[in-house]
Amino acid sequence: MKKADKIEISVSPNTMRALHEVMAAGDYGSADDAIGDALREWQEQRNGEVEQLSLIRNRIRRSLDDPRGDVTIEEVDTHLDALFAASKPAGDRAGR
Repeated sequence: MKKADKIEISVSPNTMRALHEVMAAGDYGSADDAIGDALREWQEQRNGEVEQLSLIRNRIRRSLDDPRGDVTIEEVDTHLDALFAASKPAGDRAGR
């Protein structure tokens, strides 16, 4: 296993209090463990955001490259109305 790099950080009193609380509760054995876990979670969240942004960009690119013509707002409204109507339970569609 690669030796860990050592850094020094300054934290606010509230953050230090939170670290002491999670260690006192037995959630973490040390501040290193708690901070390491928080950093791993932050990194996972960022990776998810990067992936999500990539998906959005790809979707926009496909939309811009779509050879079909633009649709009007009226066409969008009609399509959405039909989708909403189809998603209602049968009793609601009968006007009850």
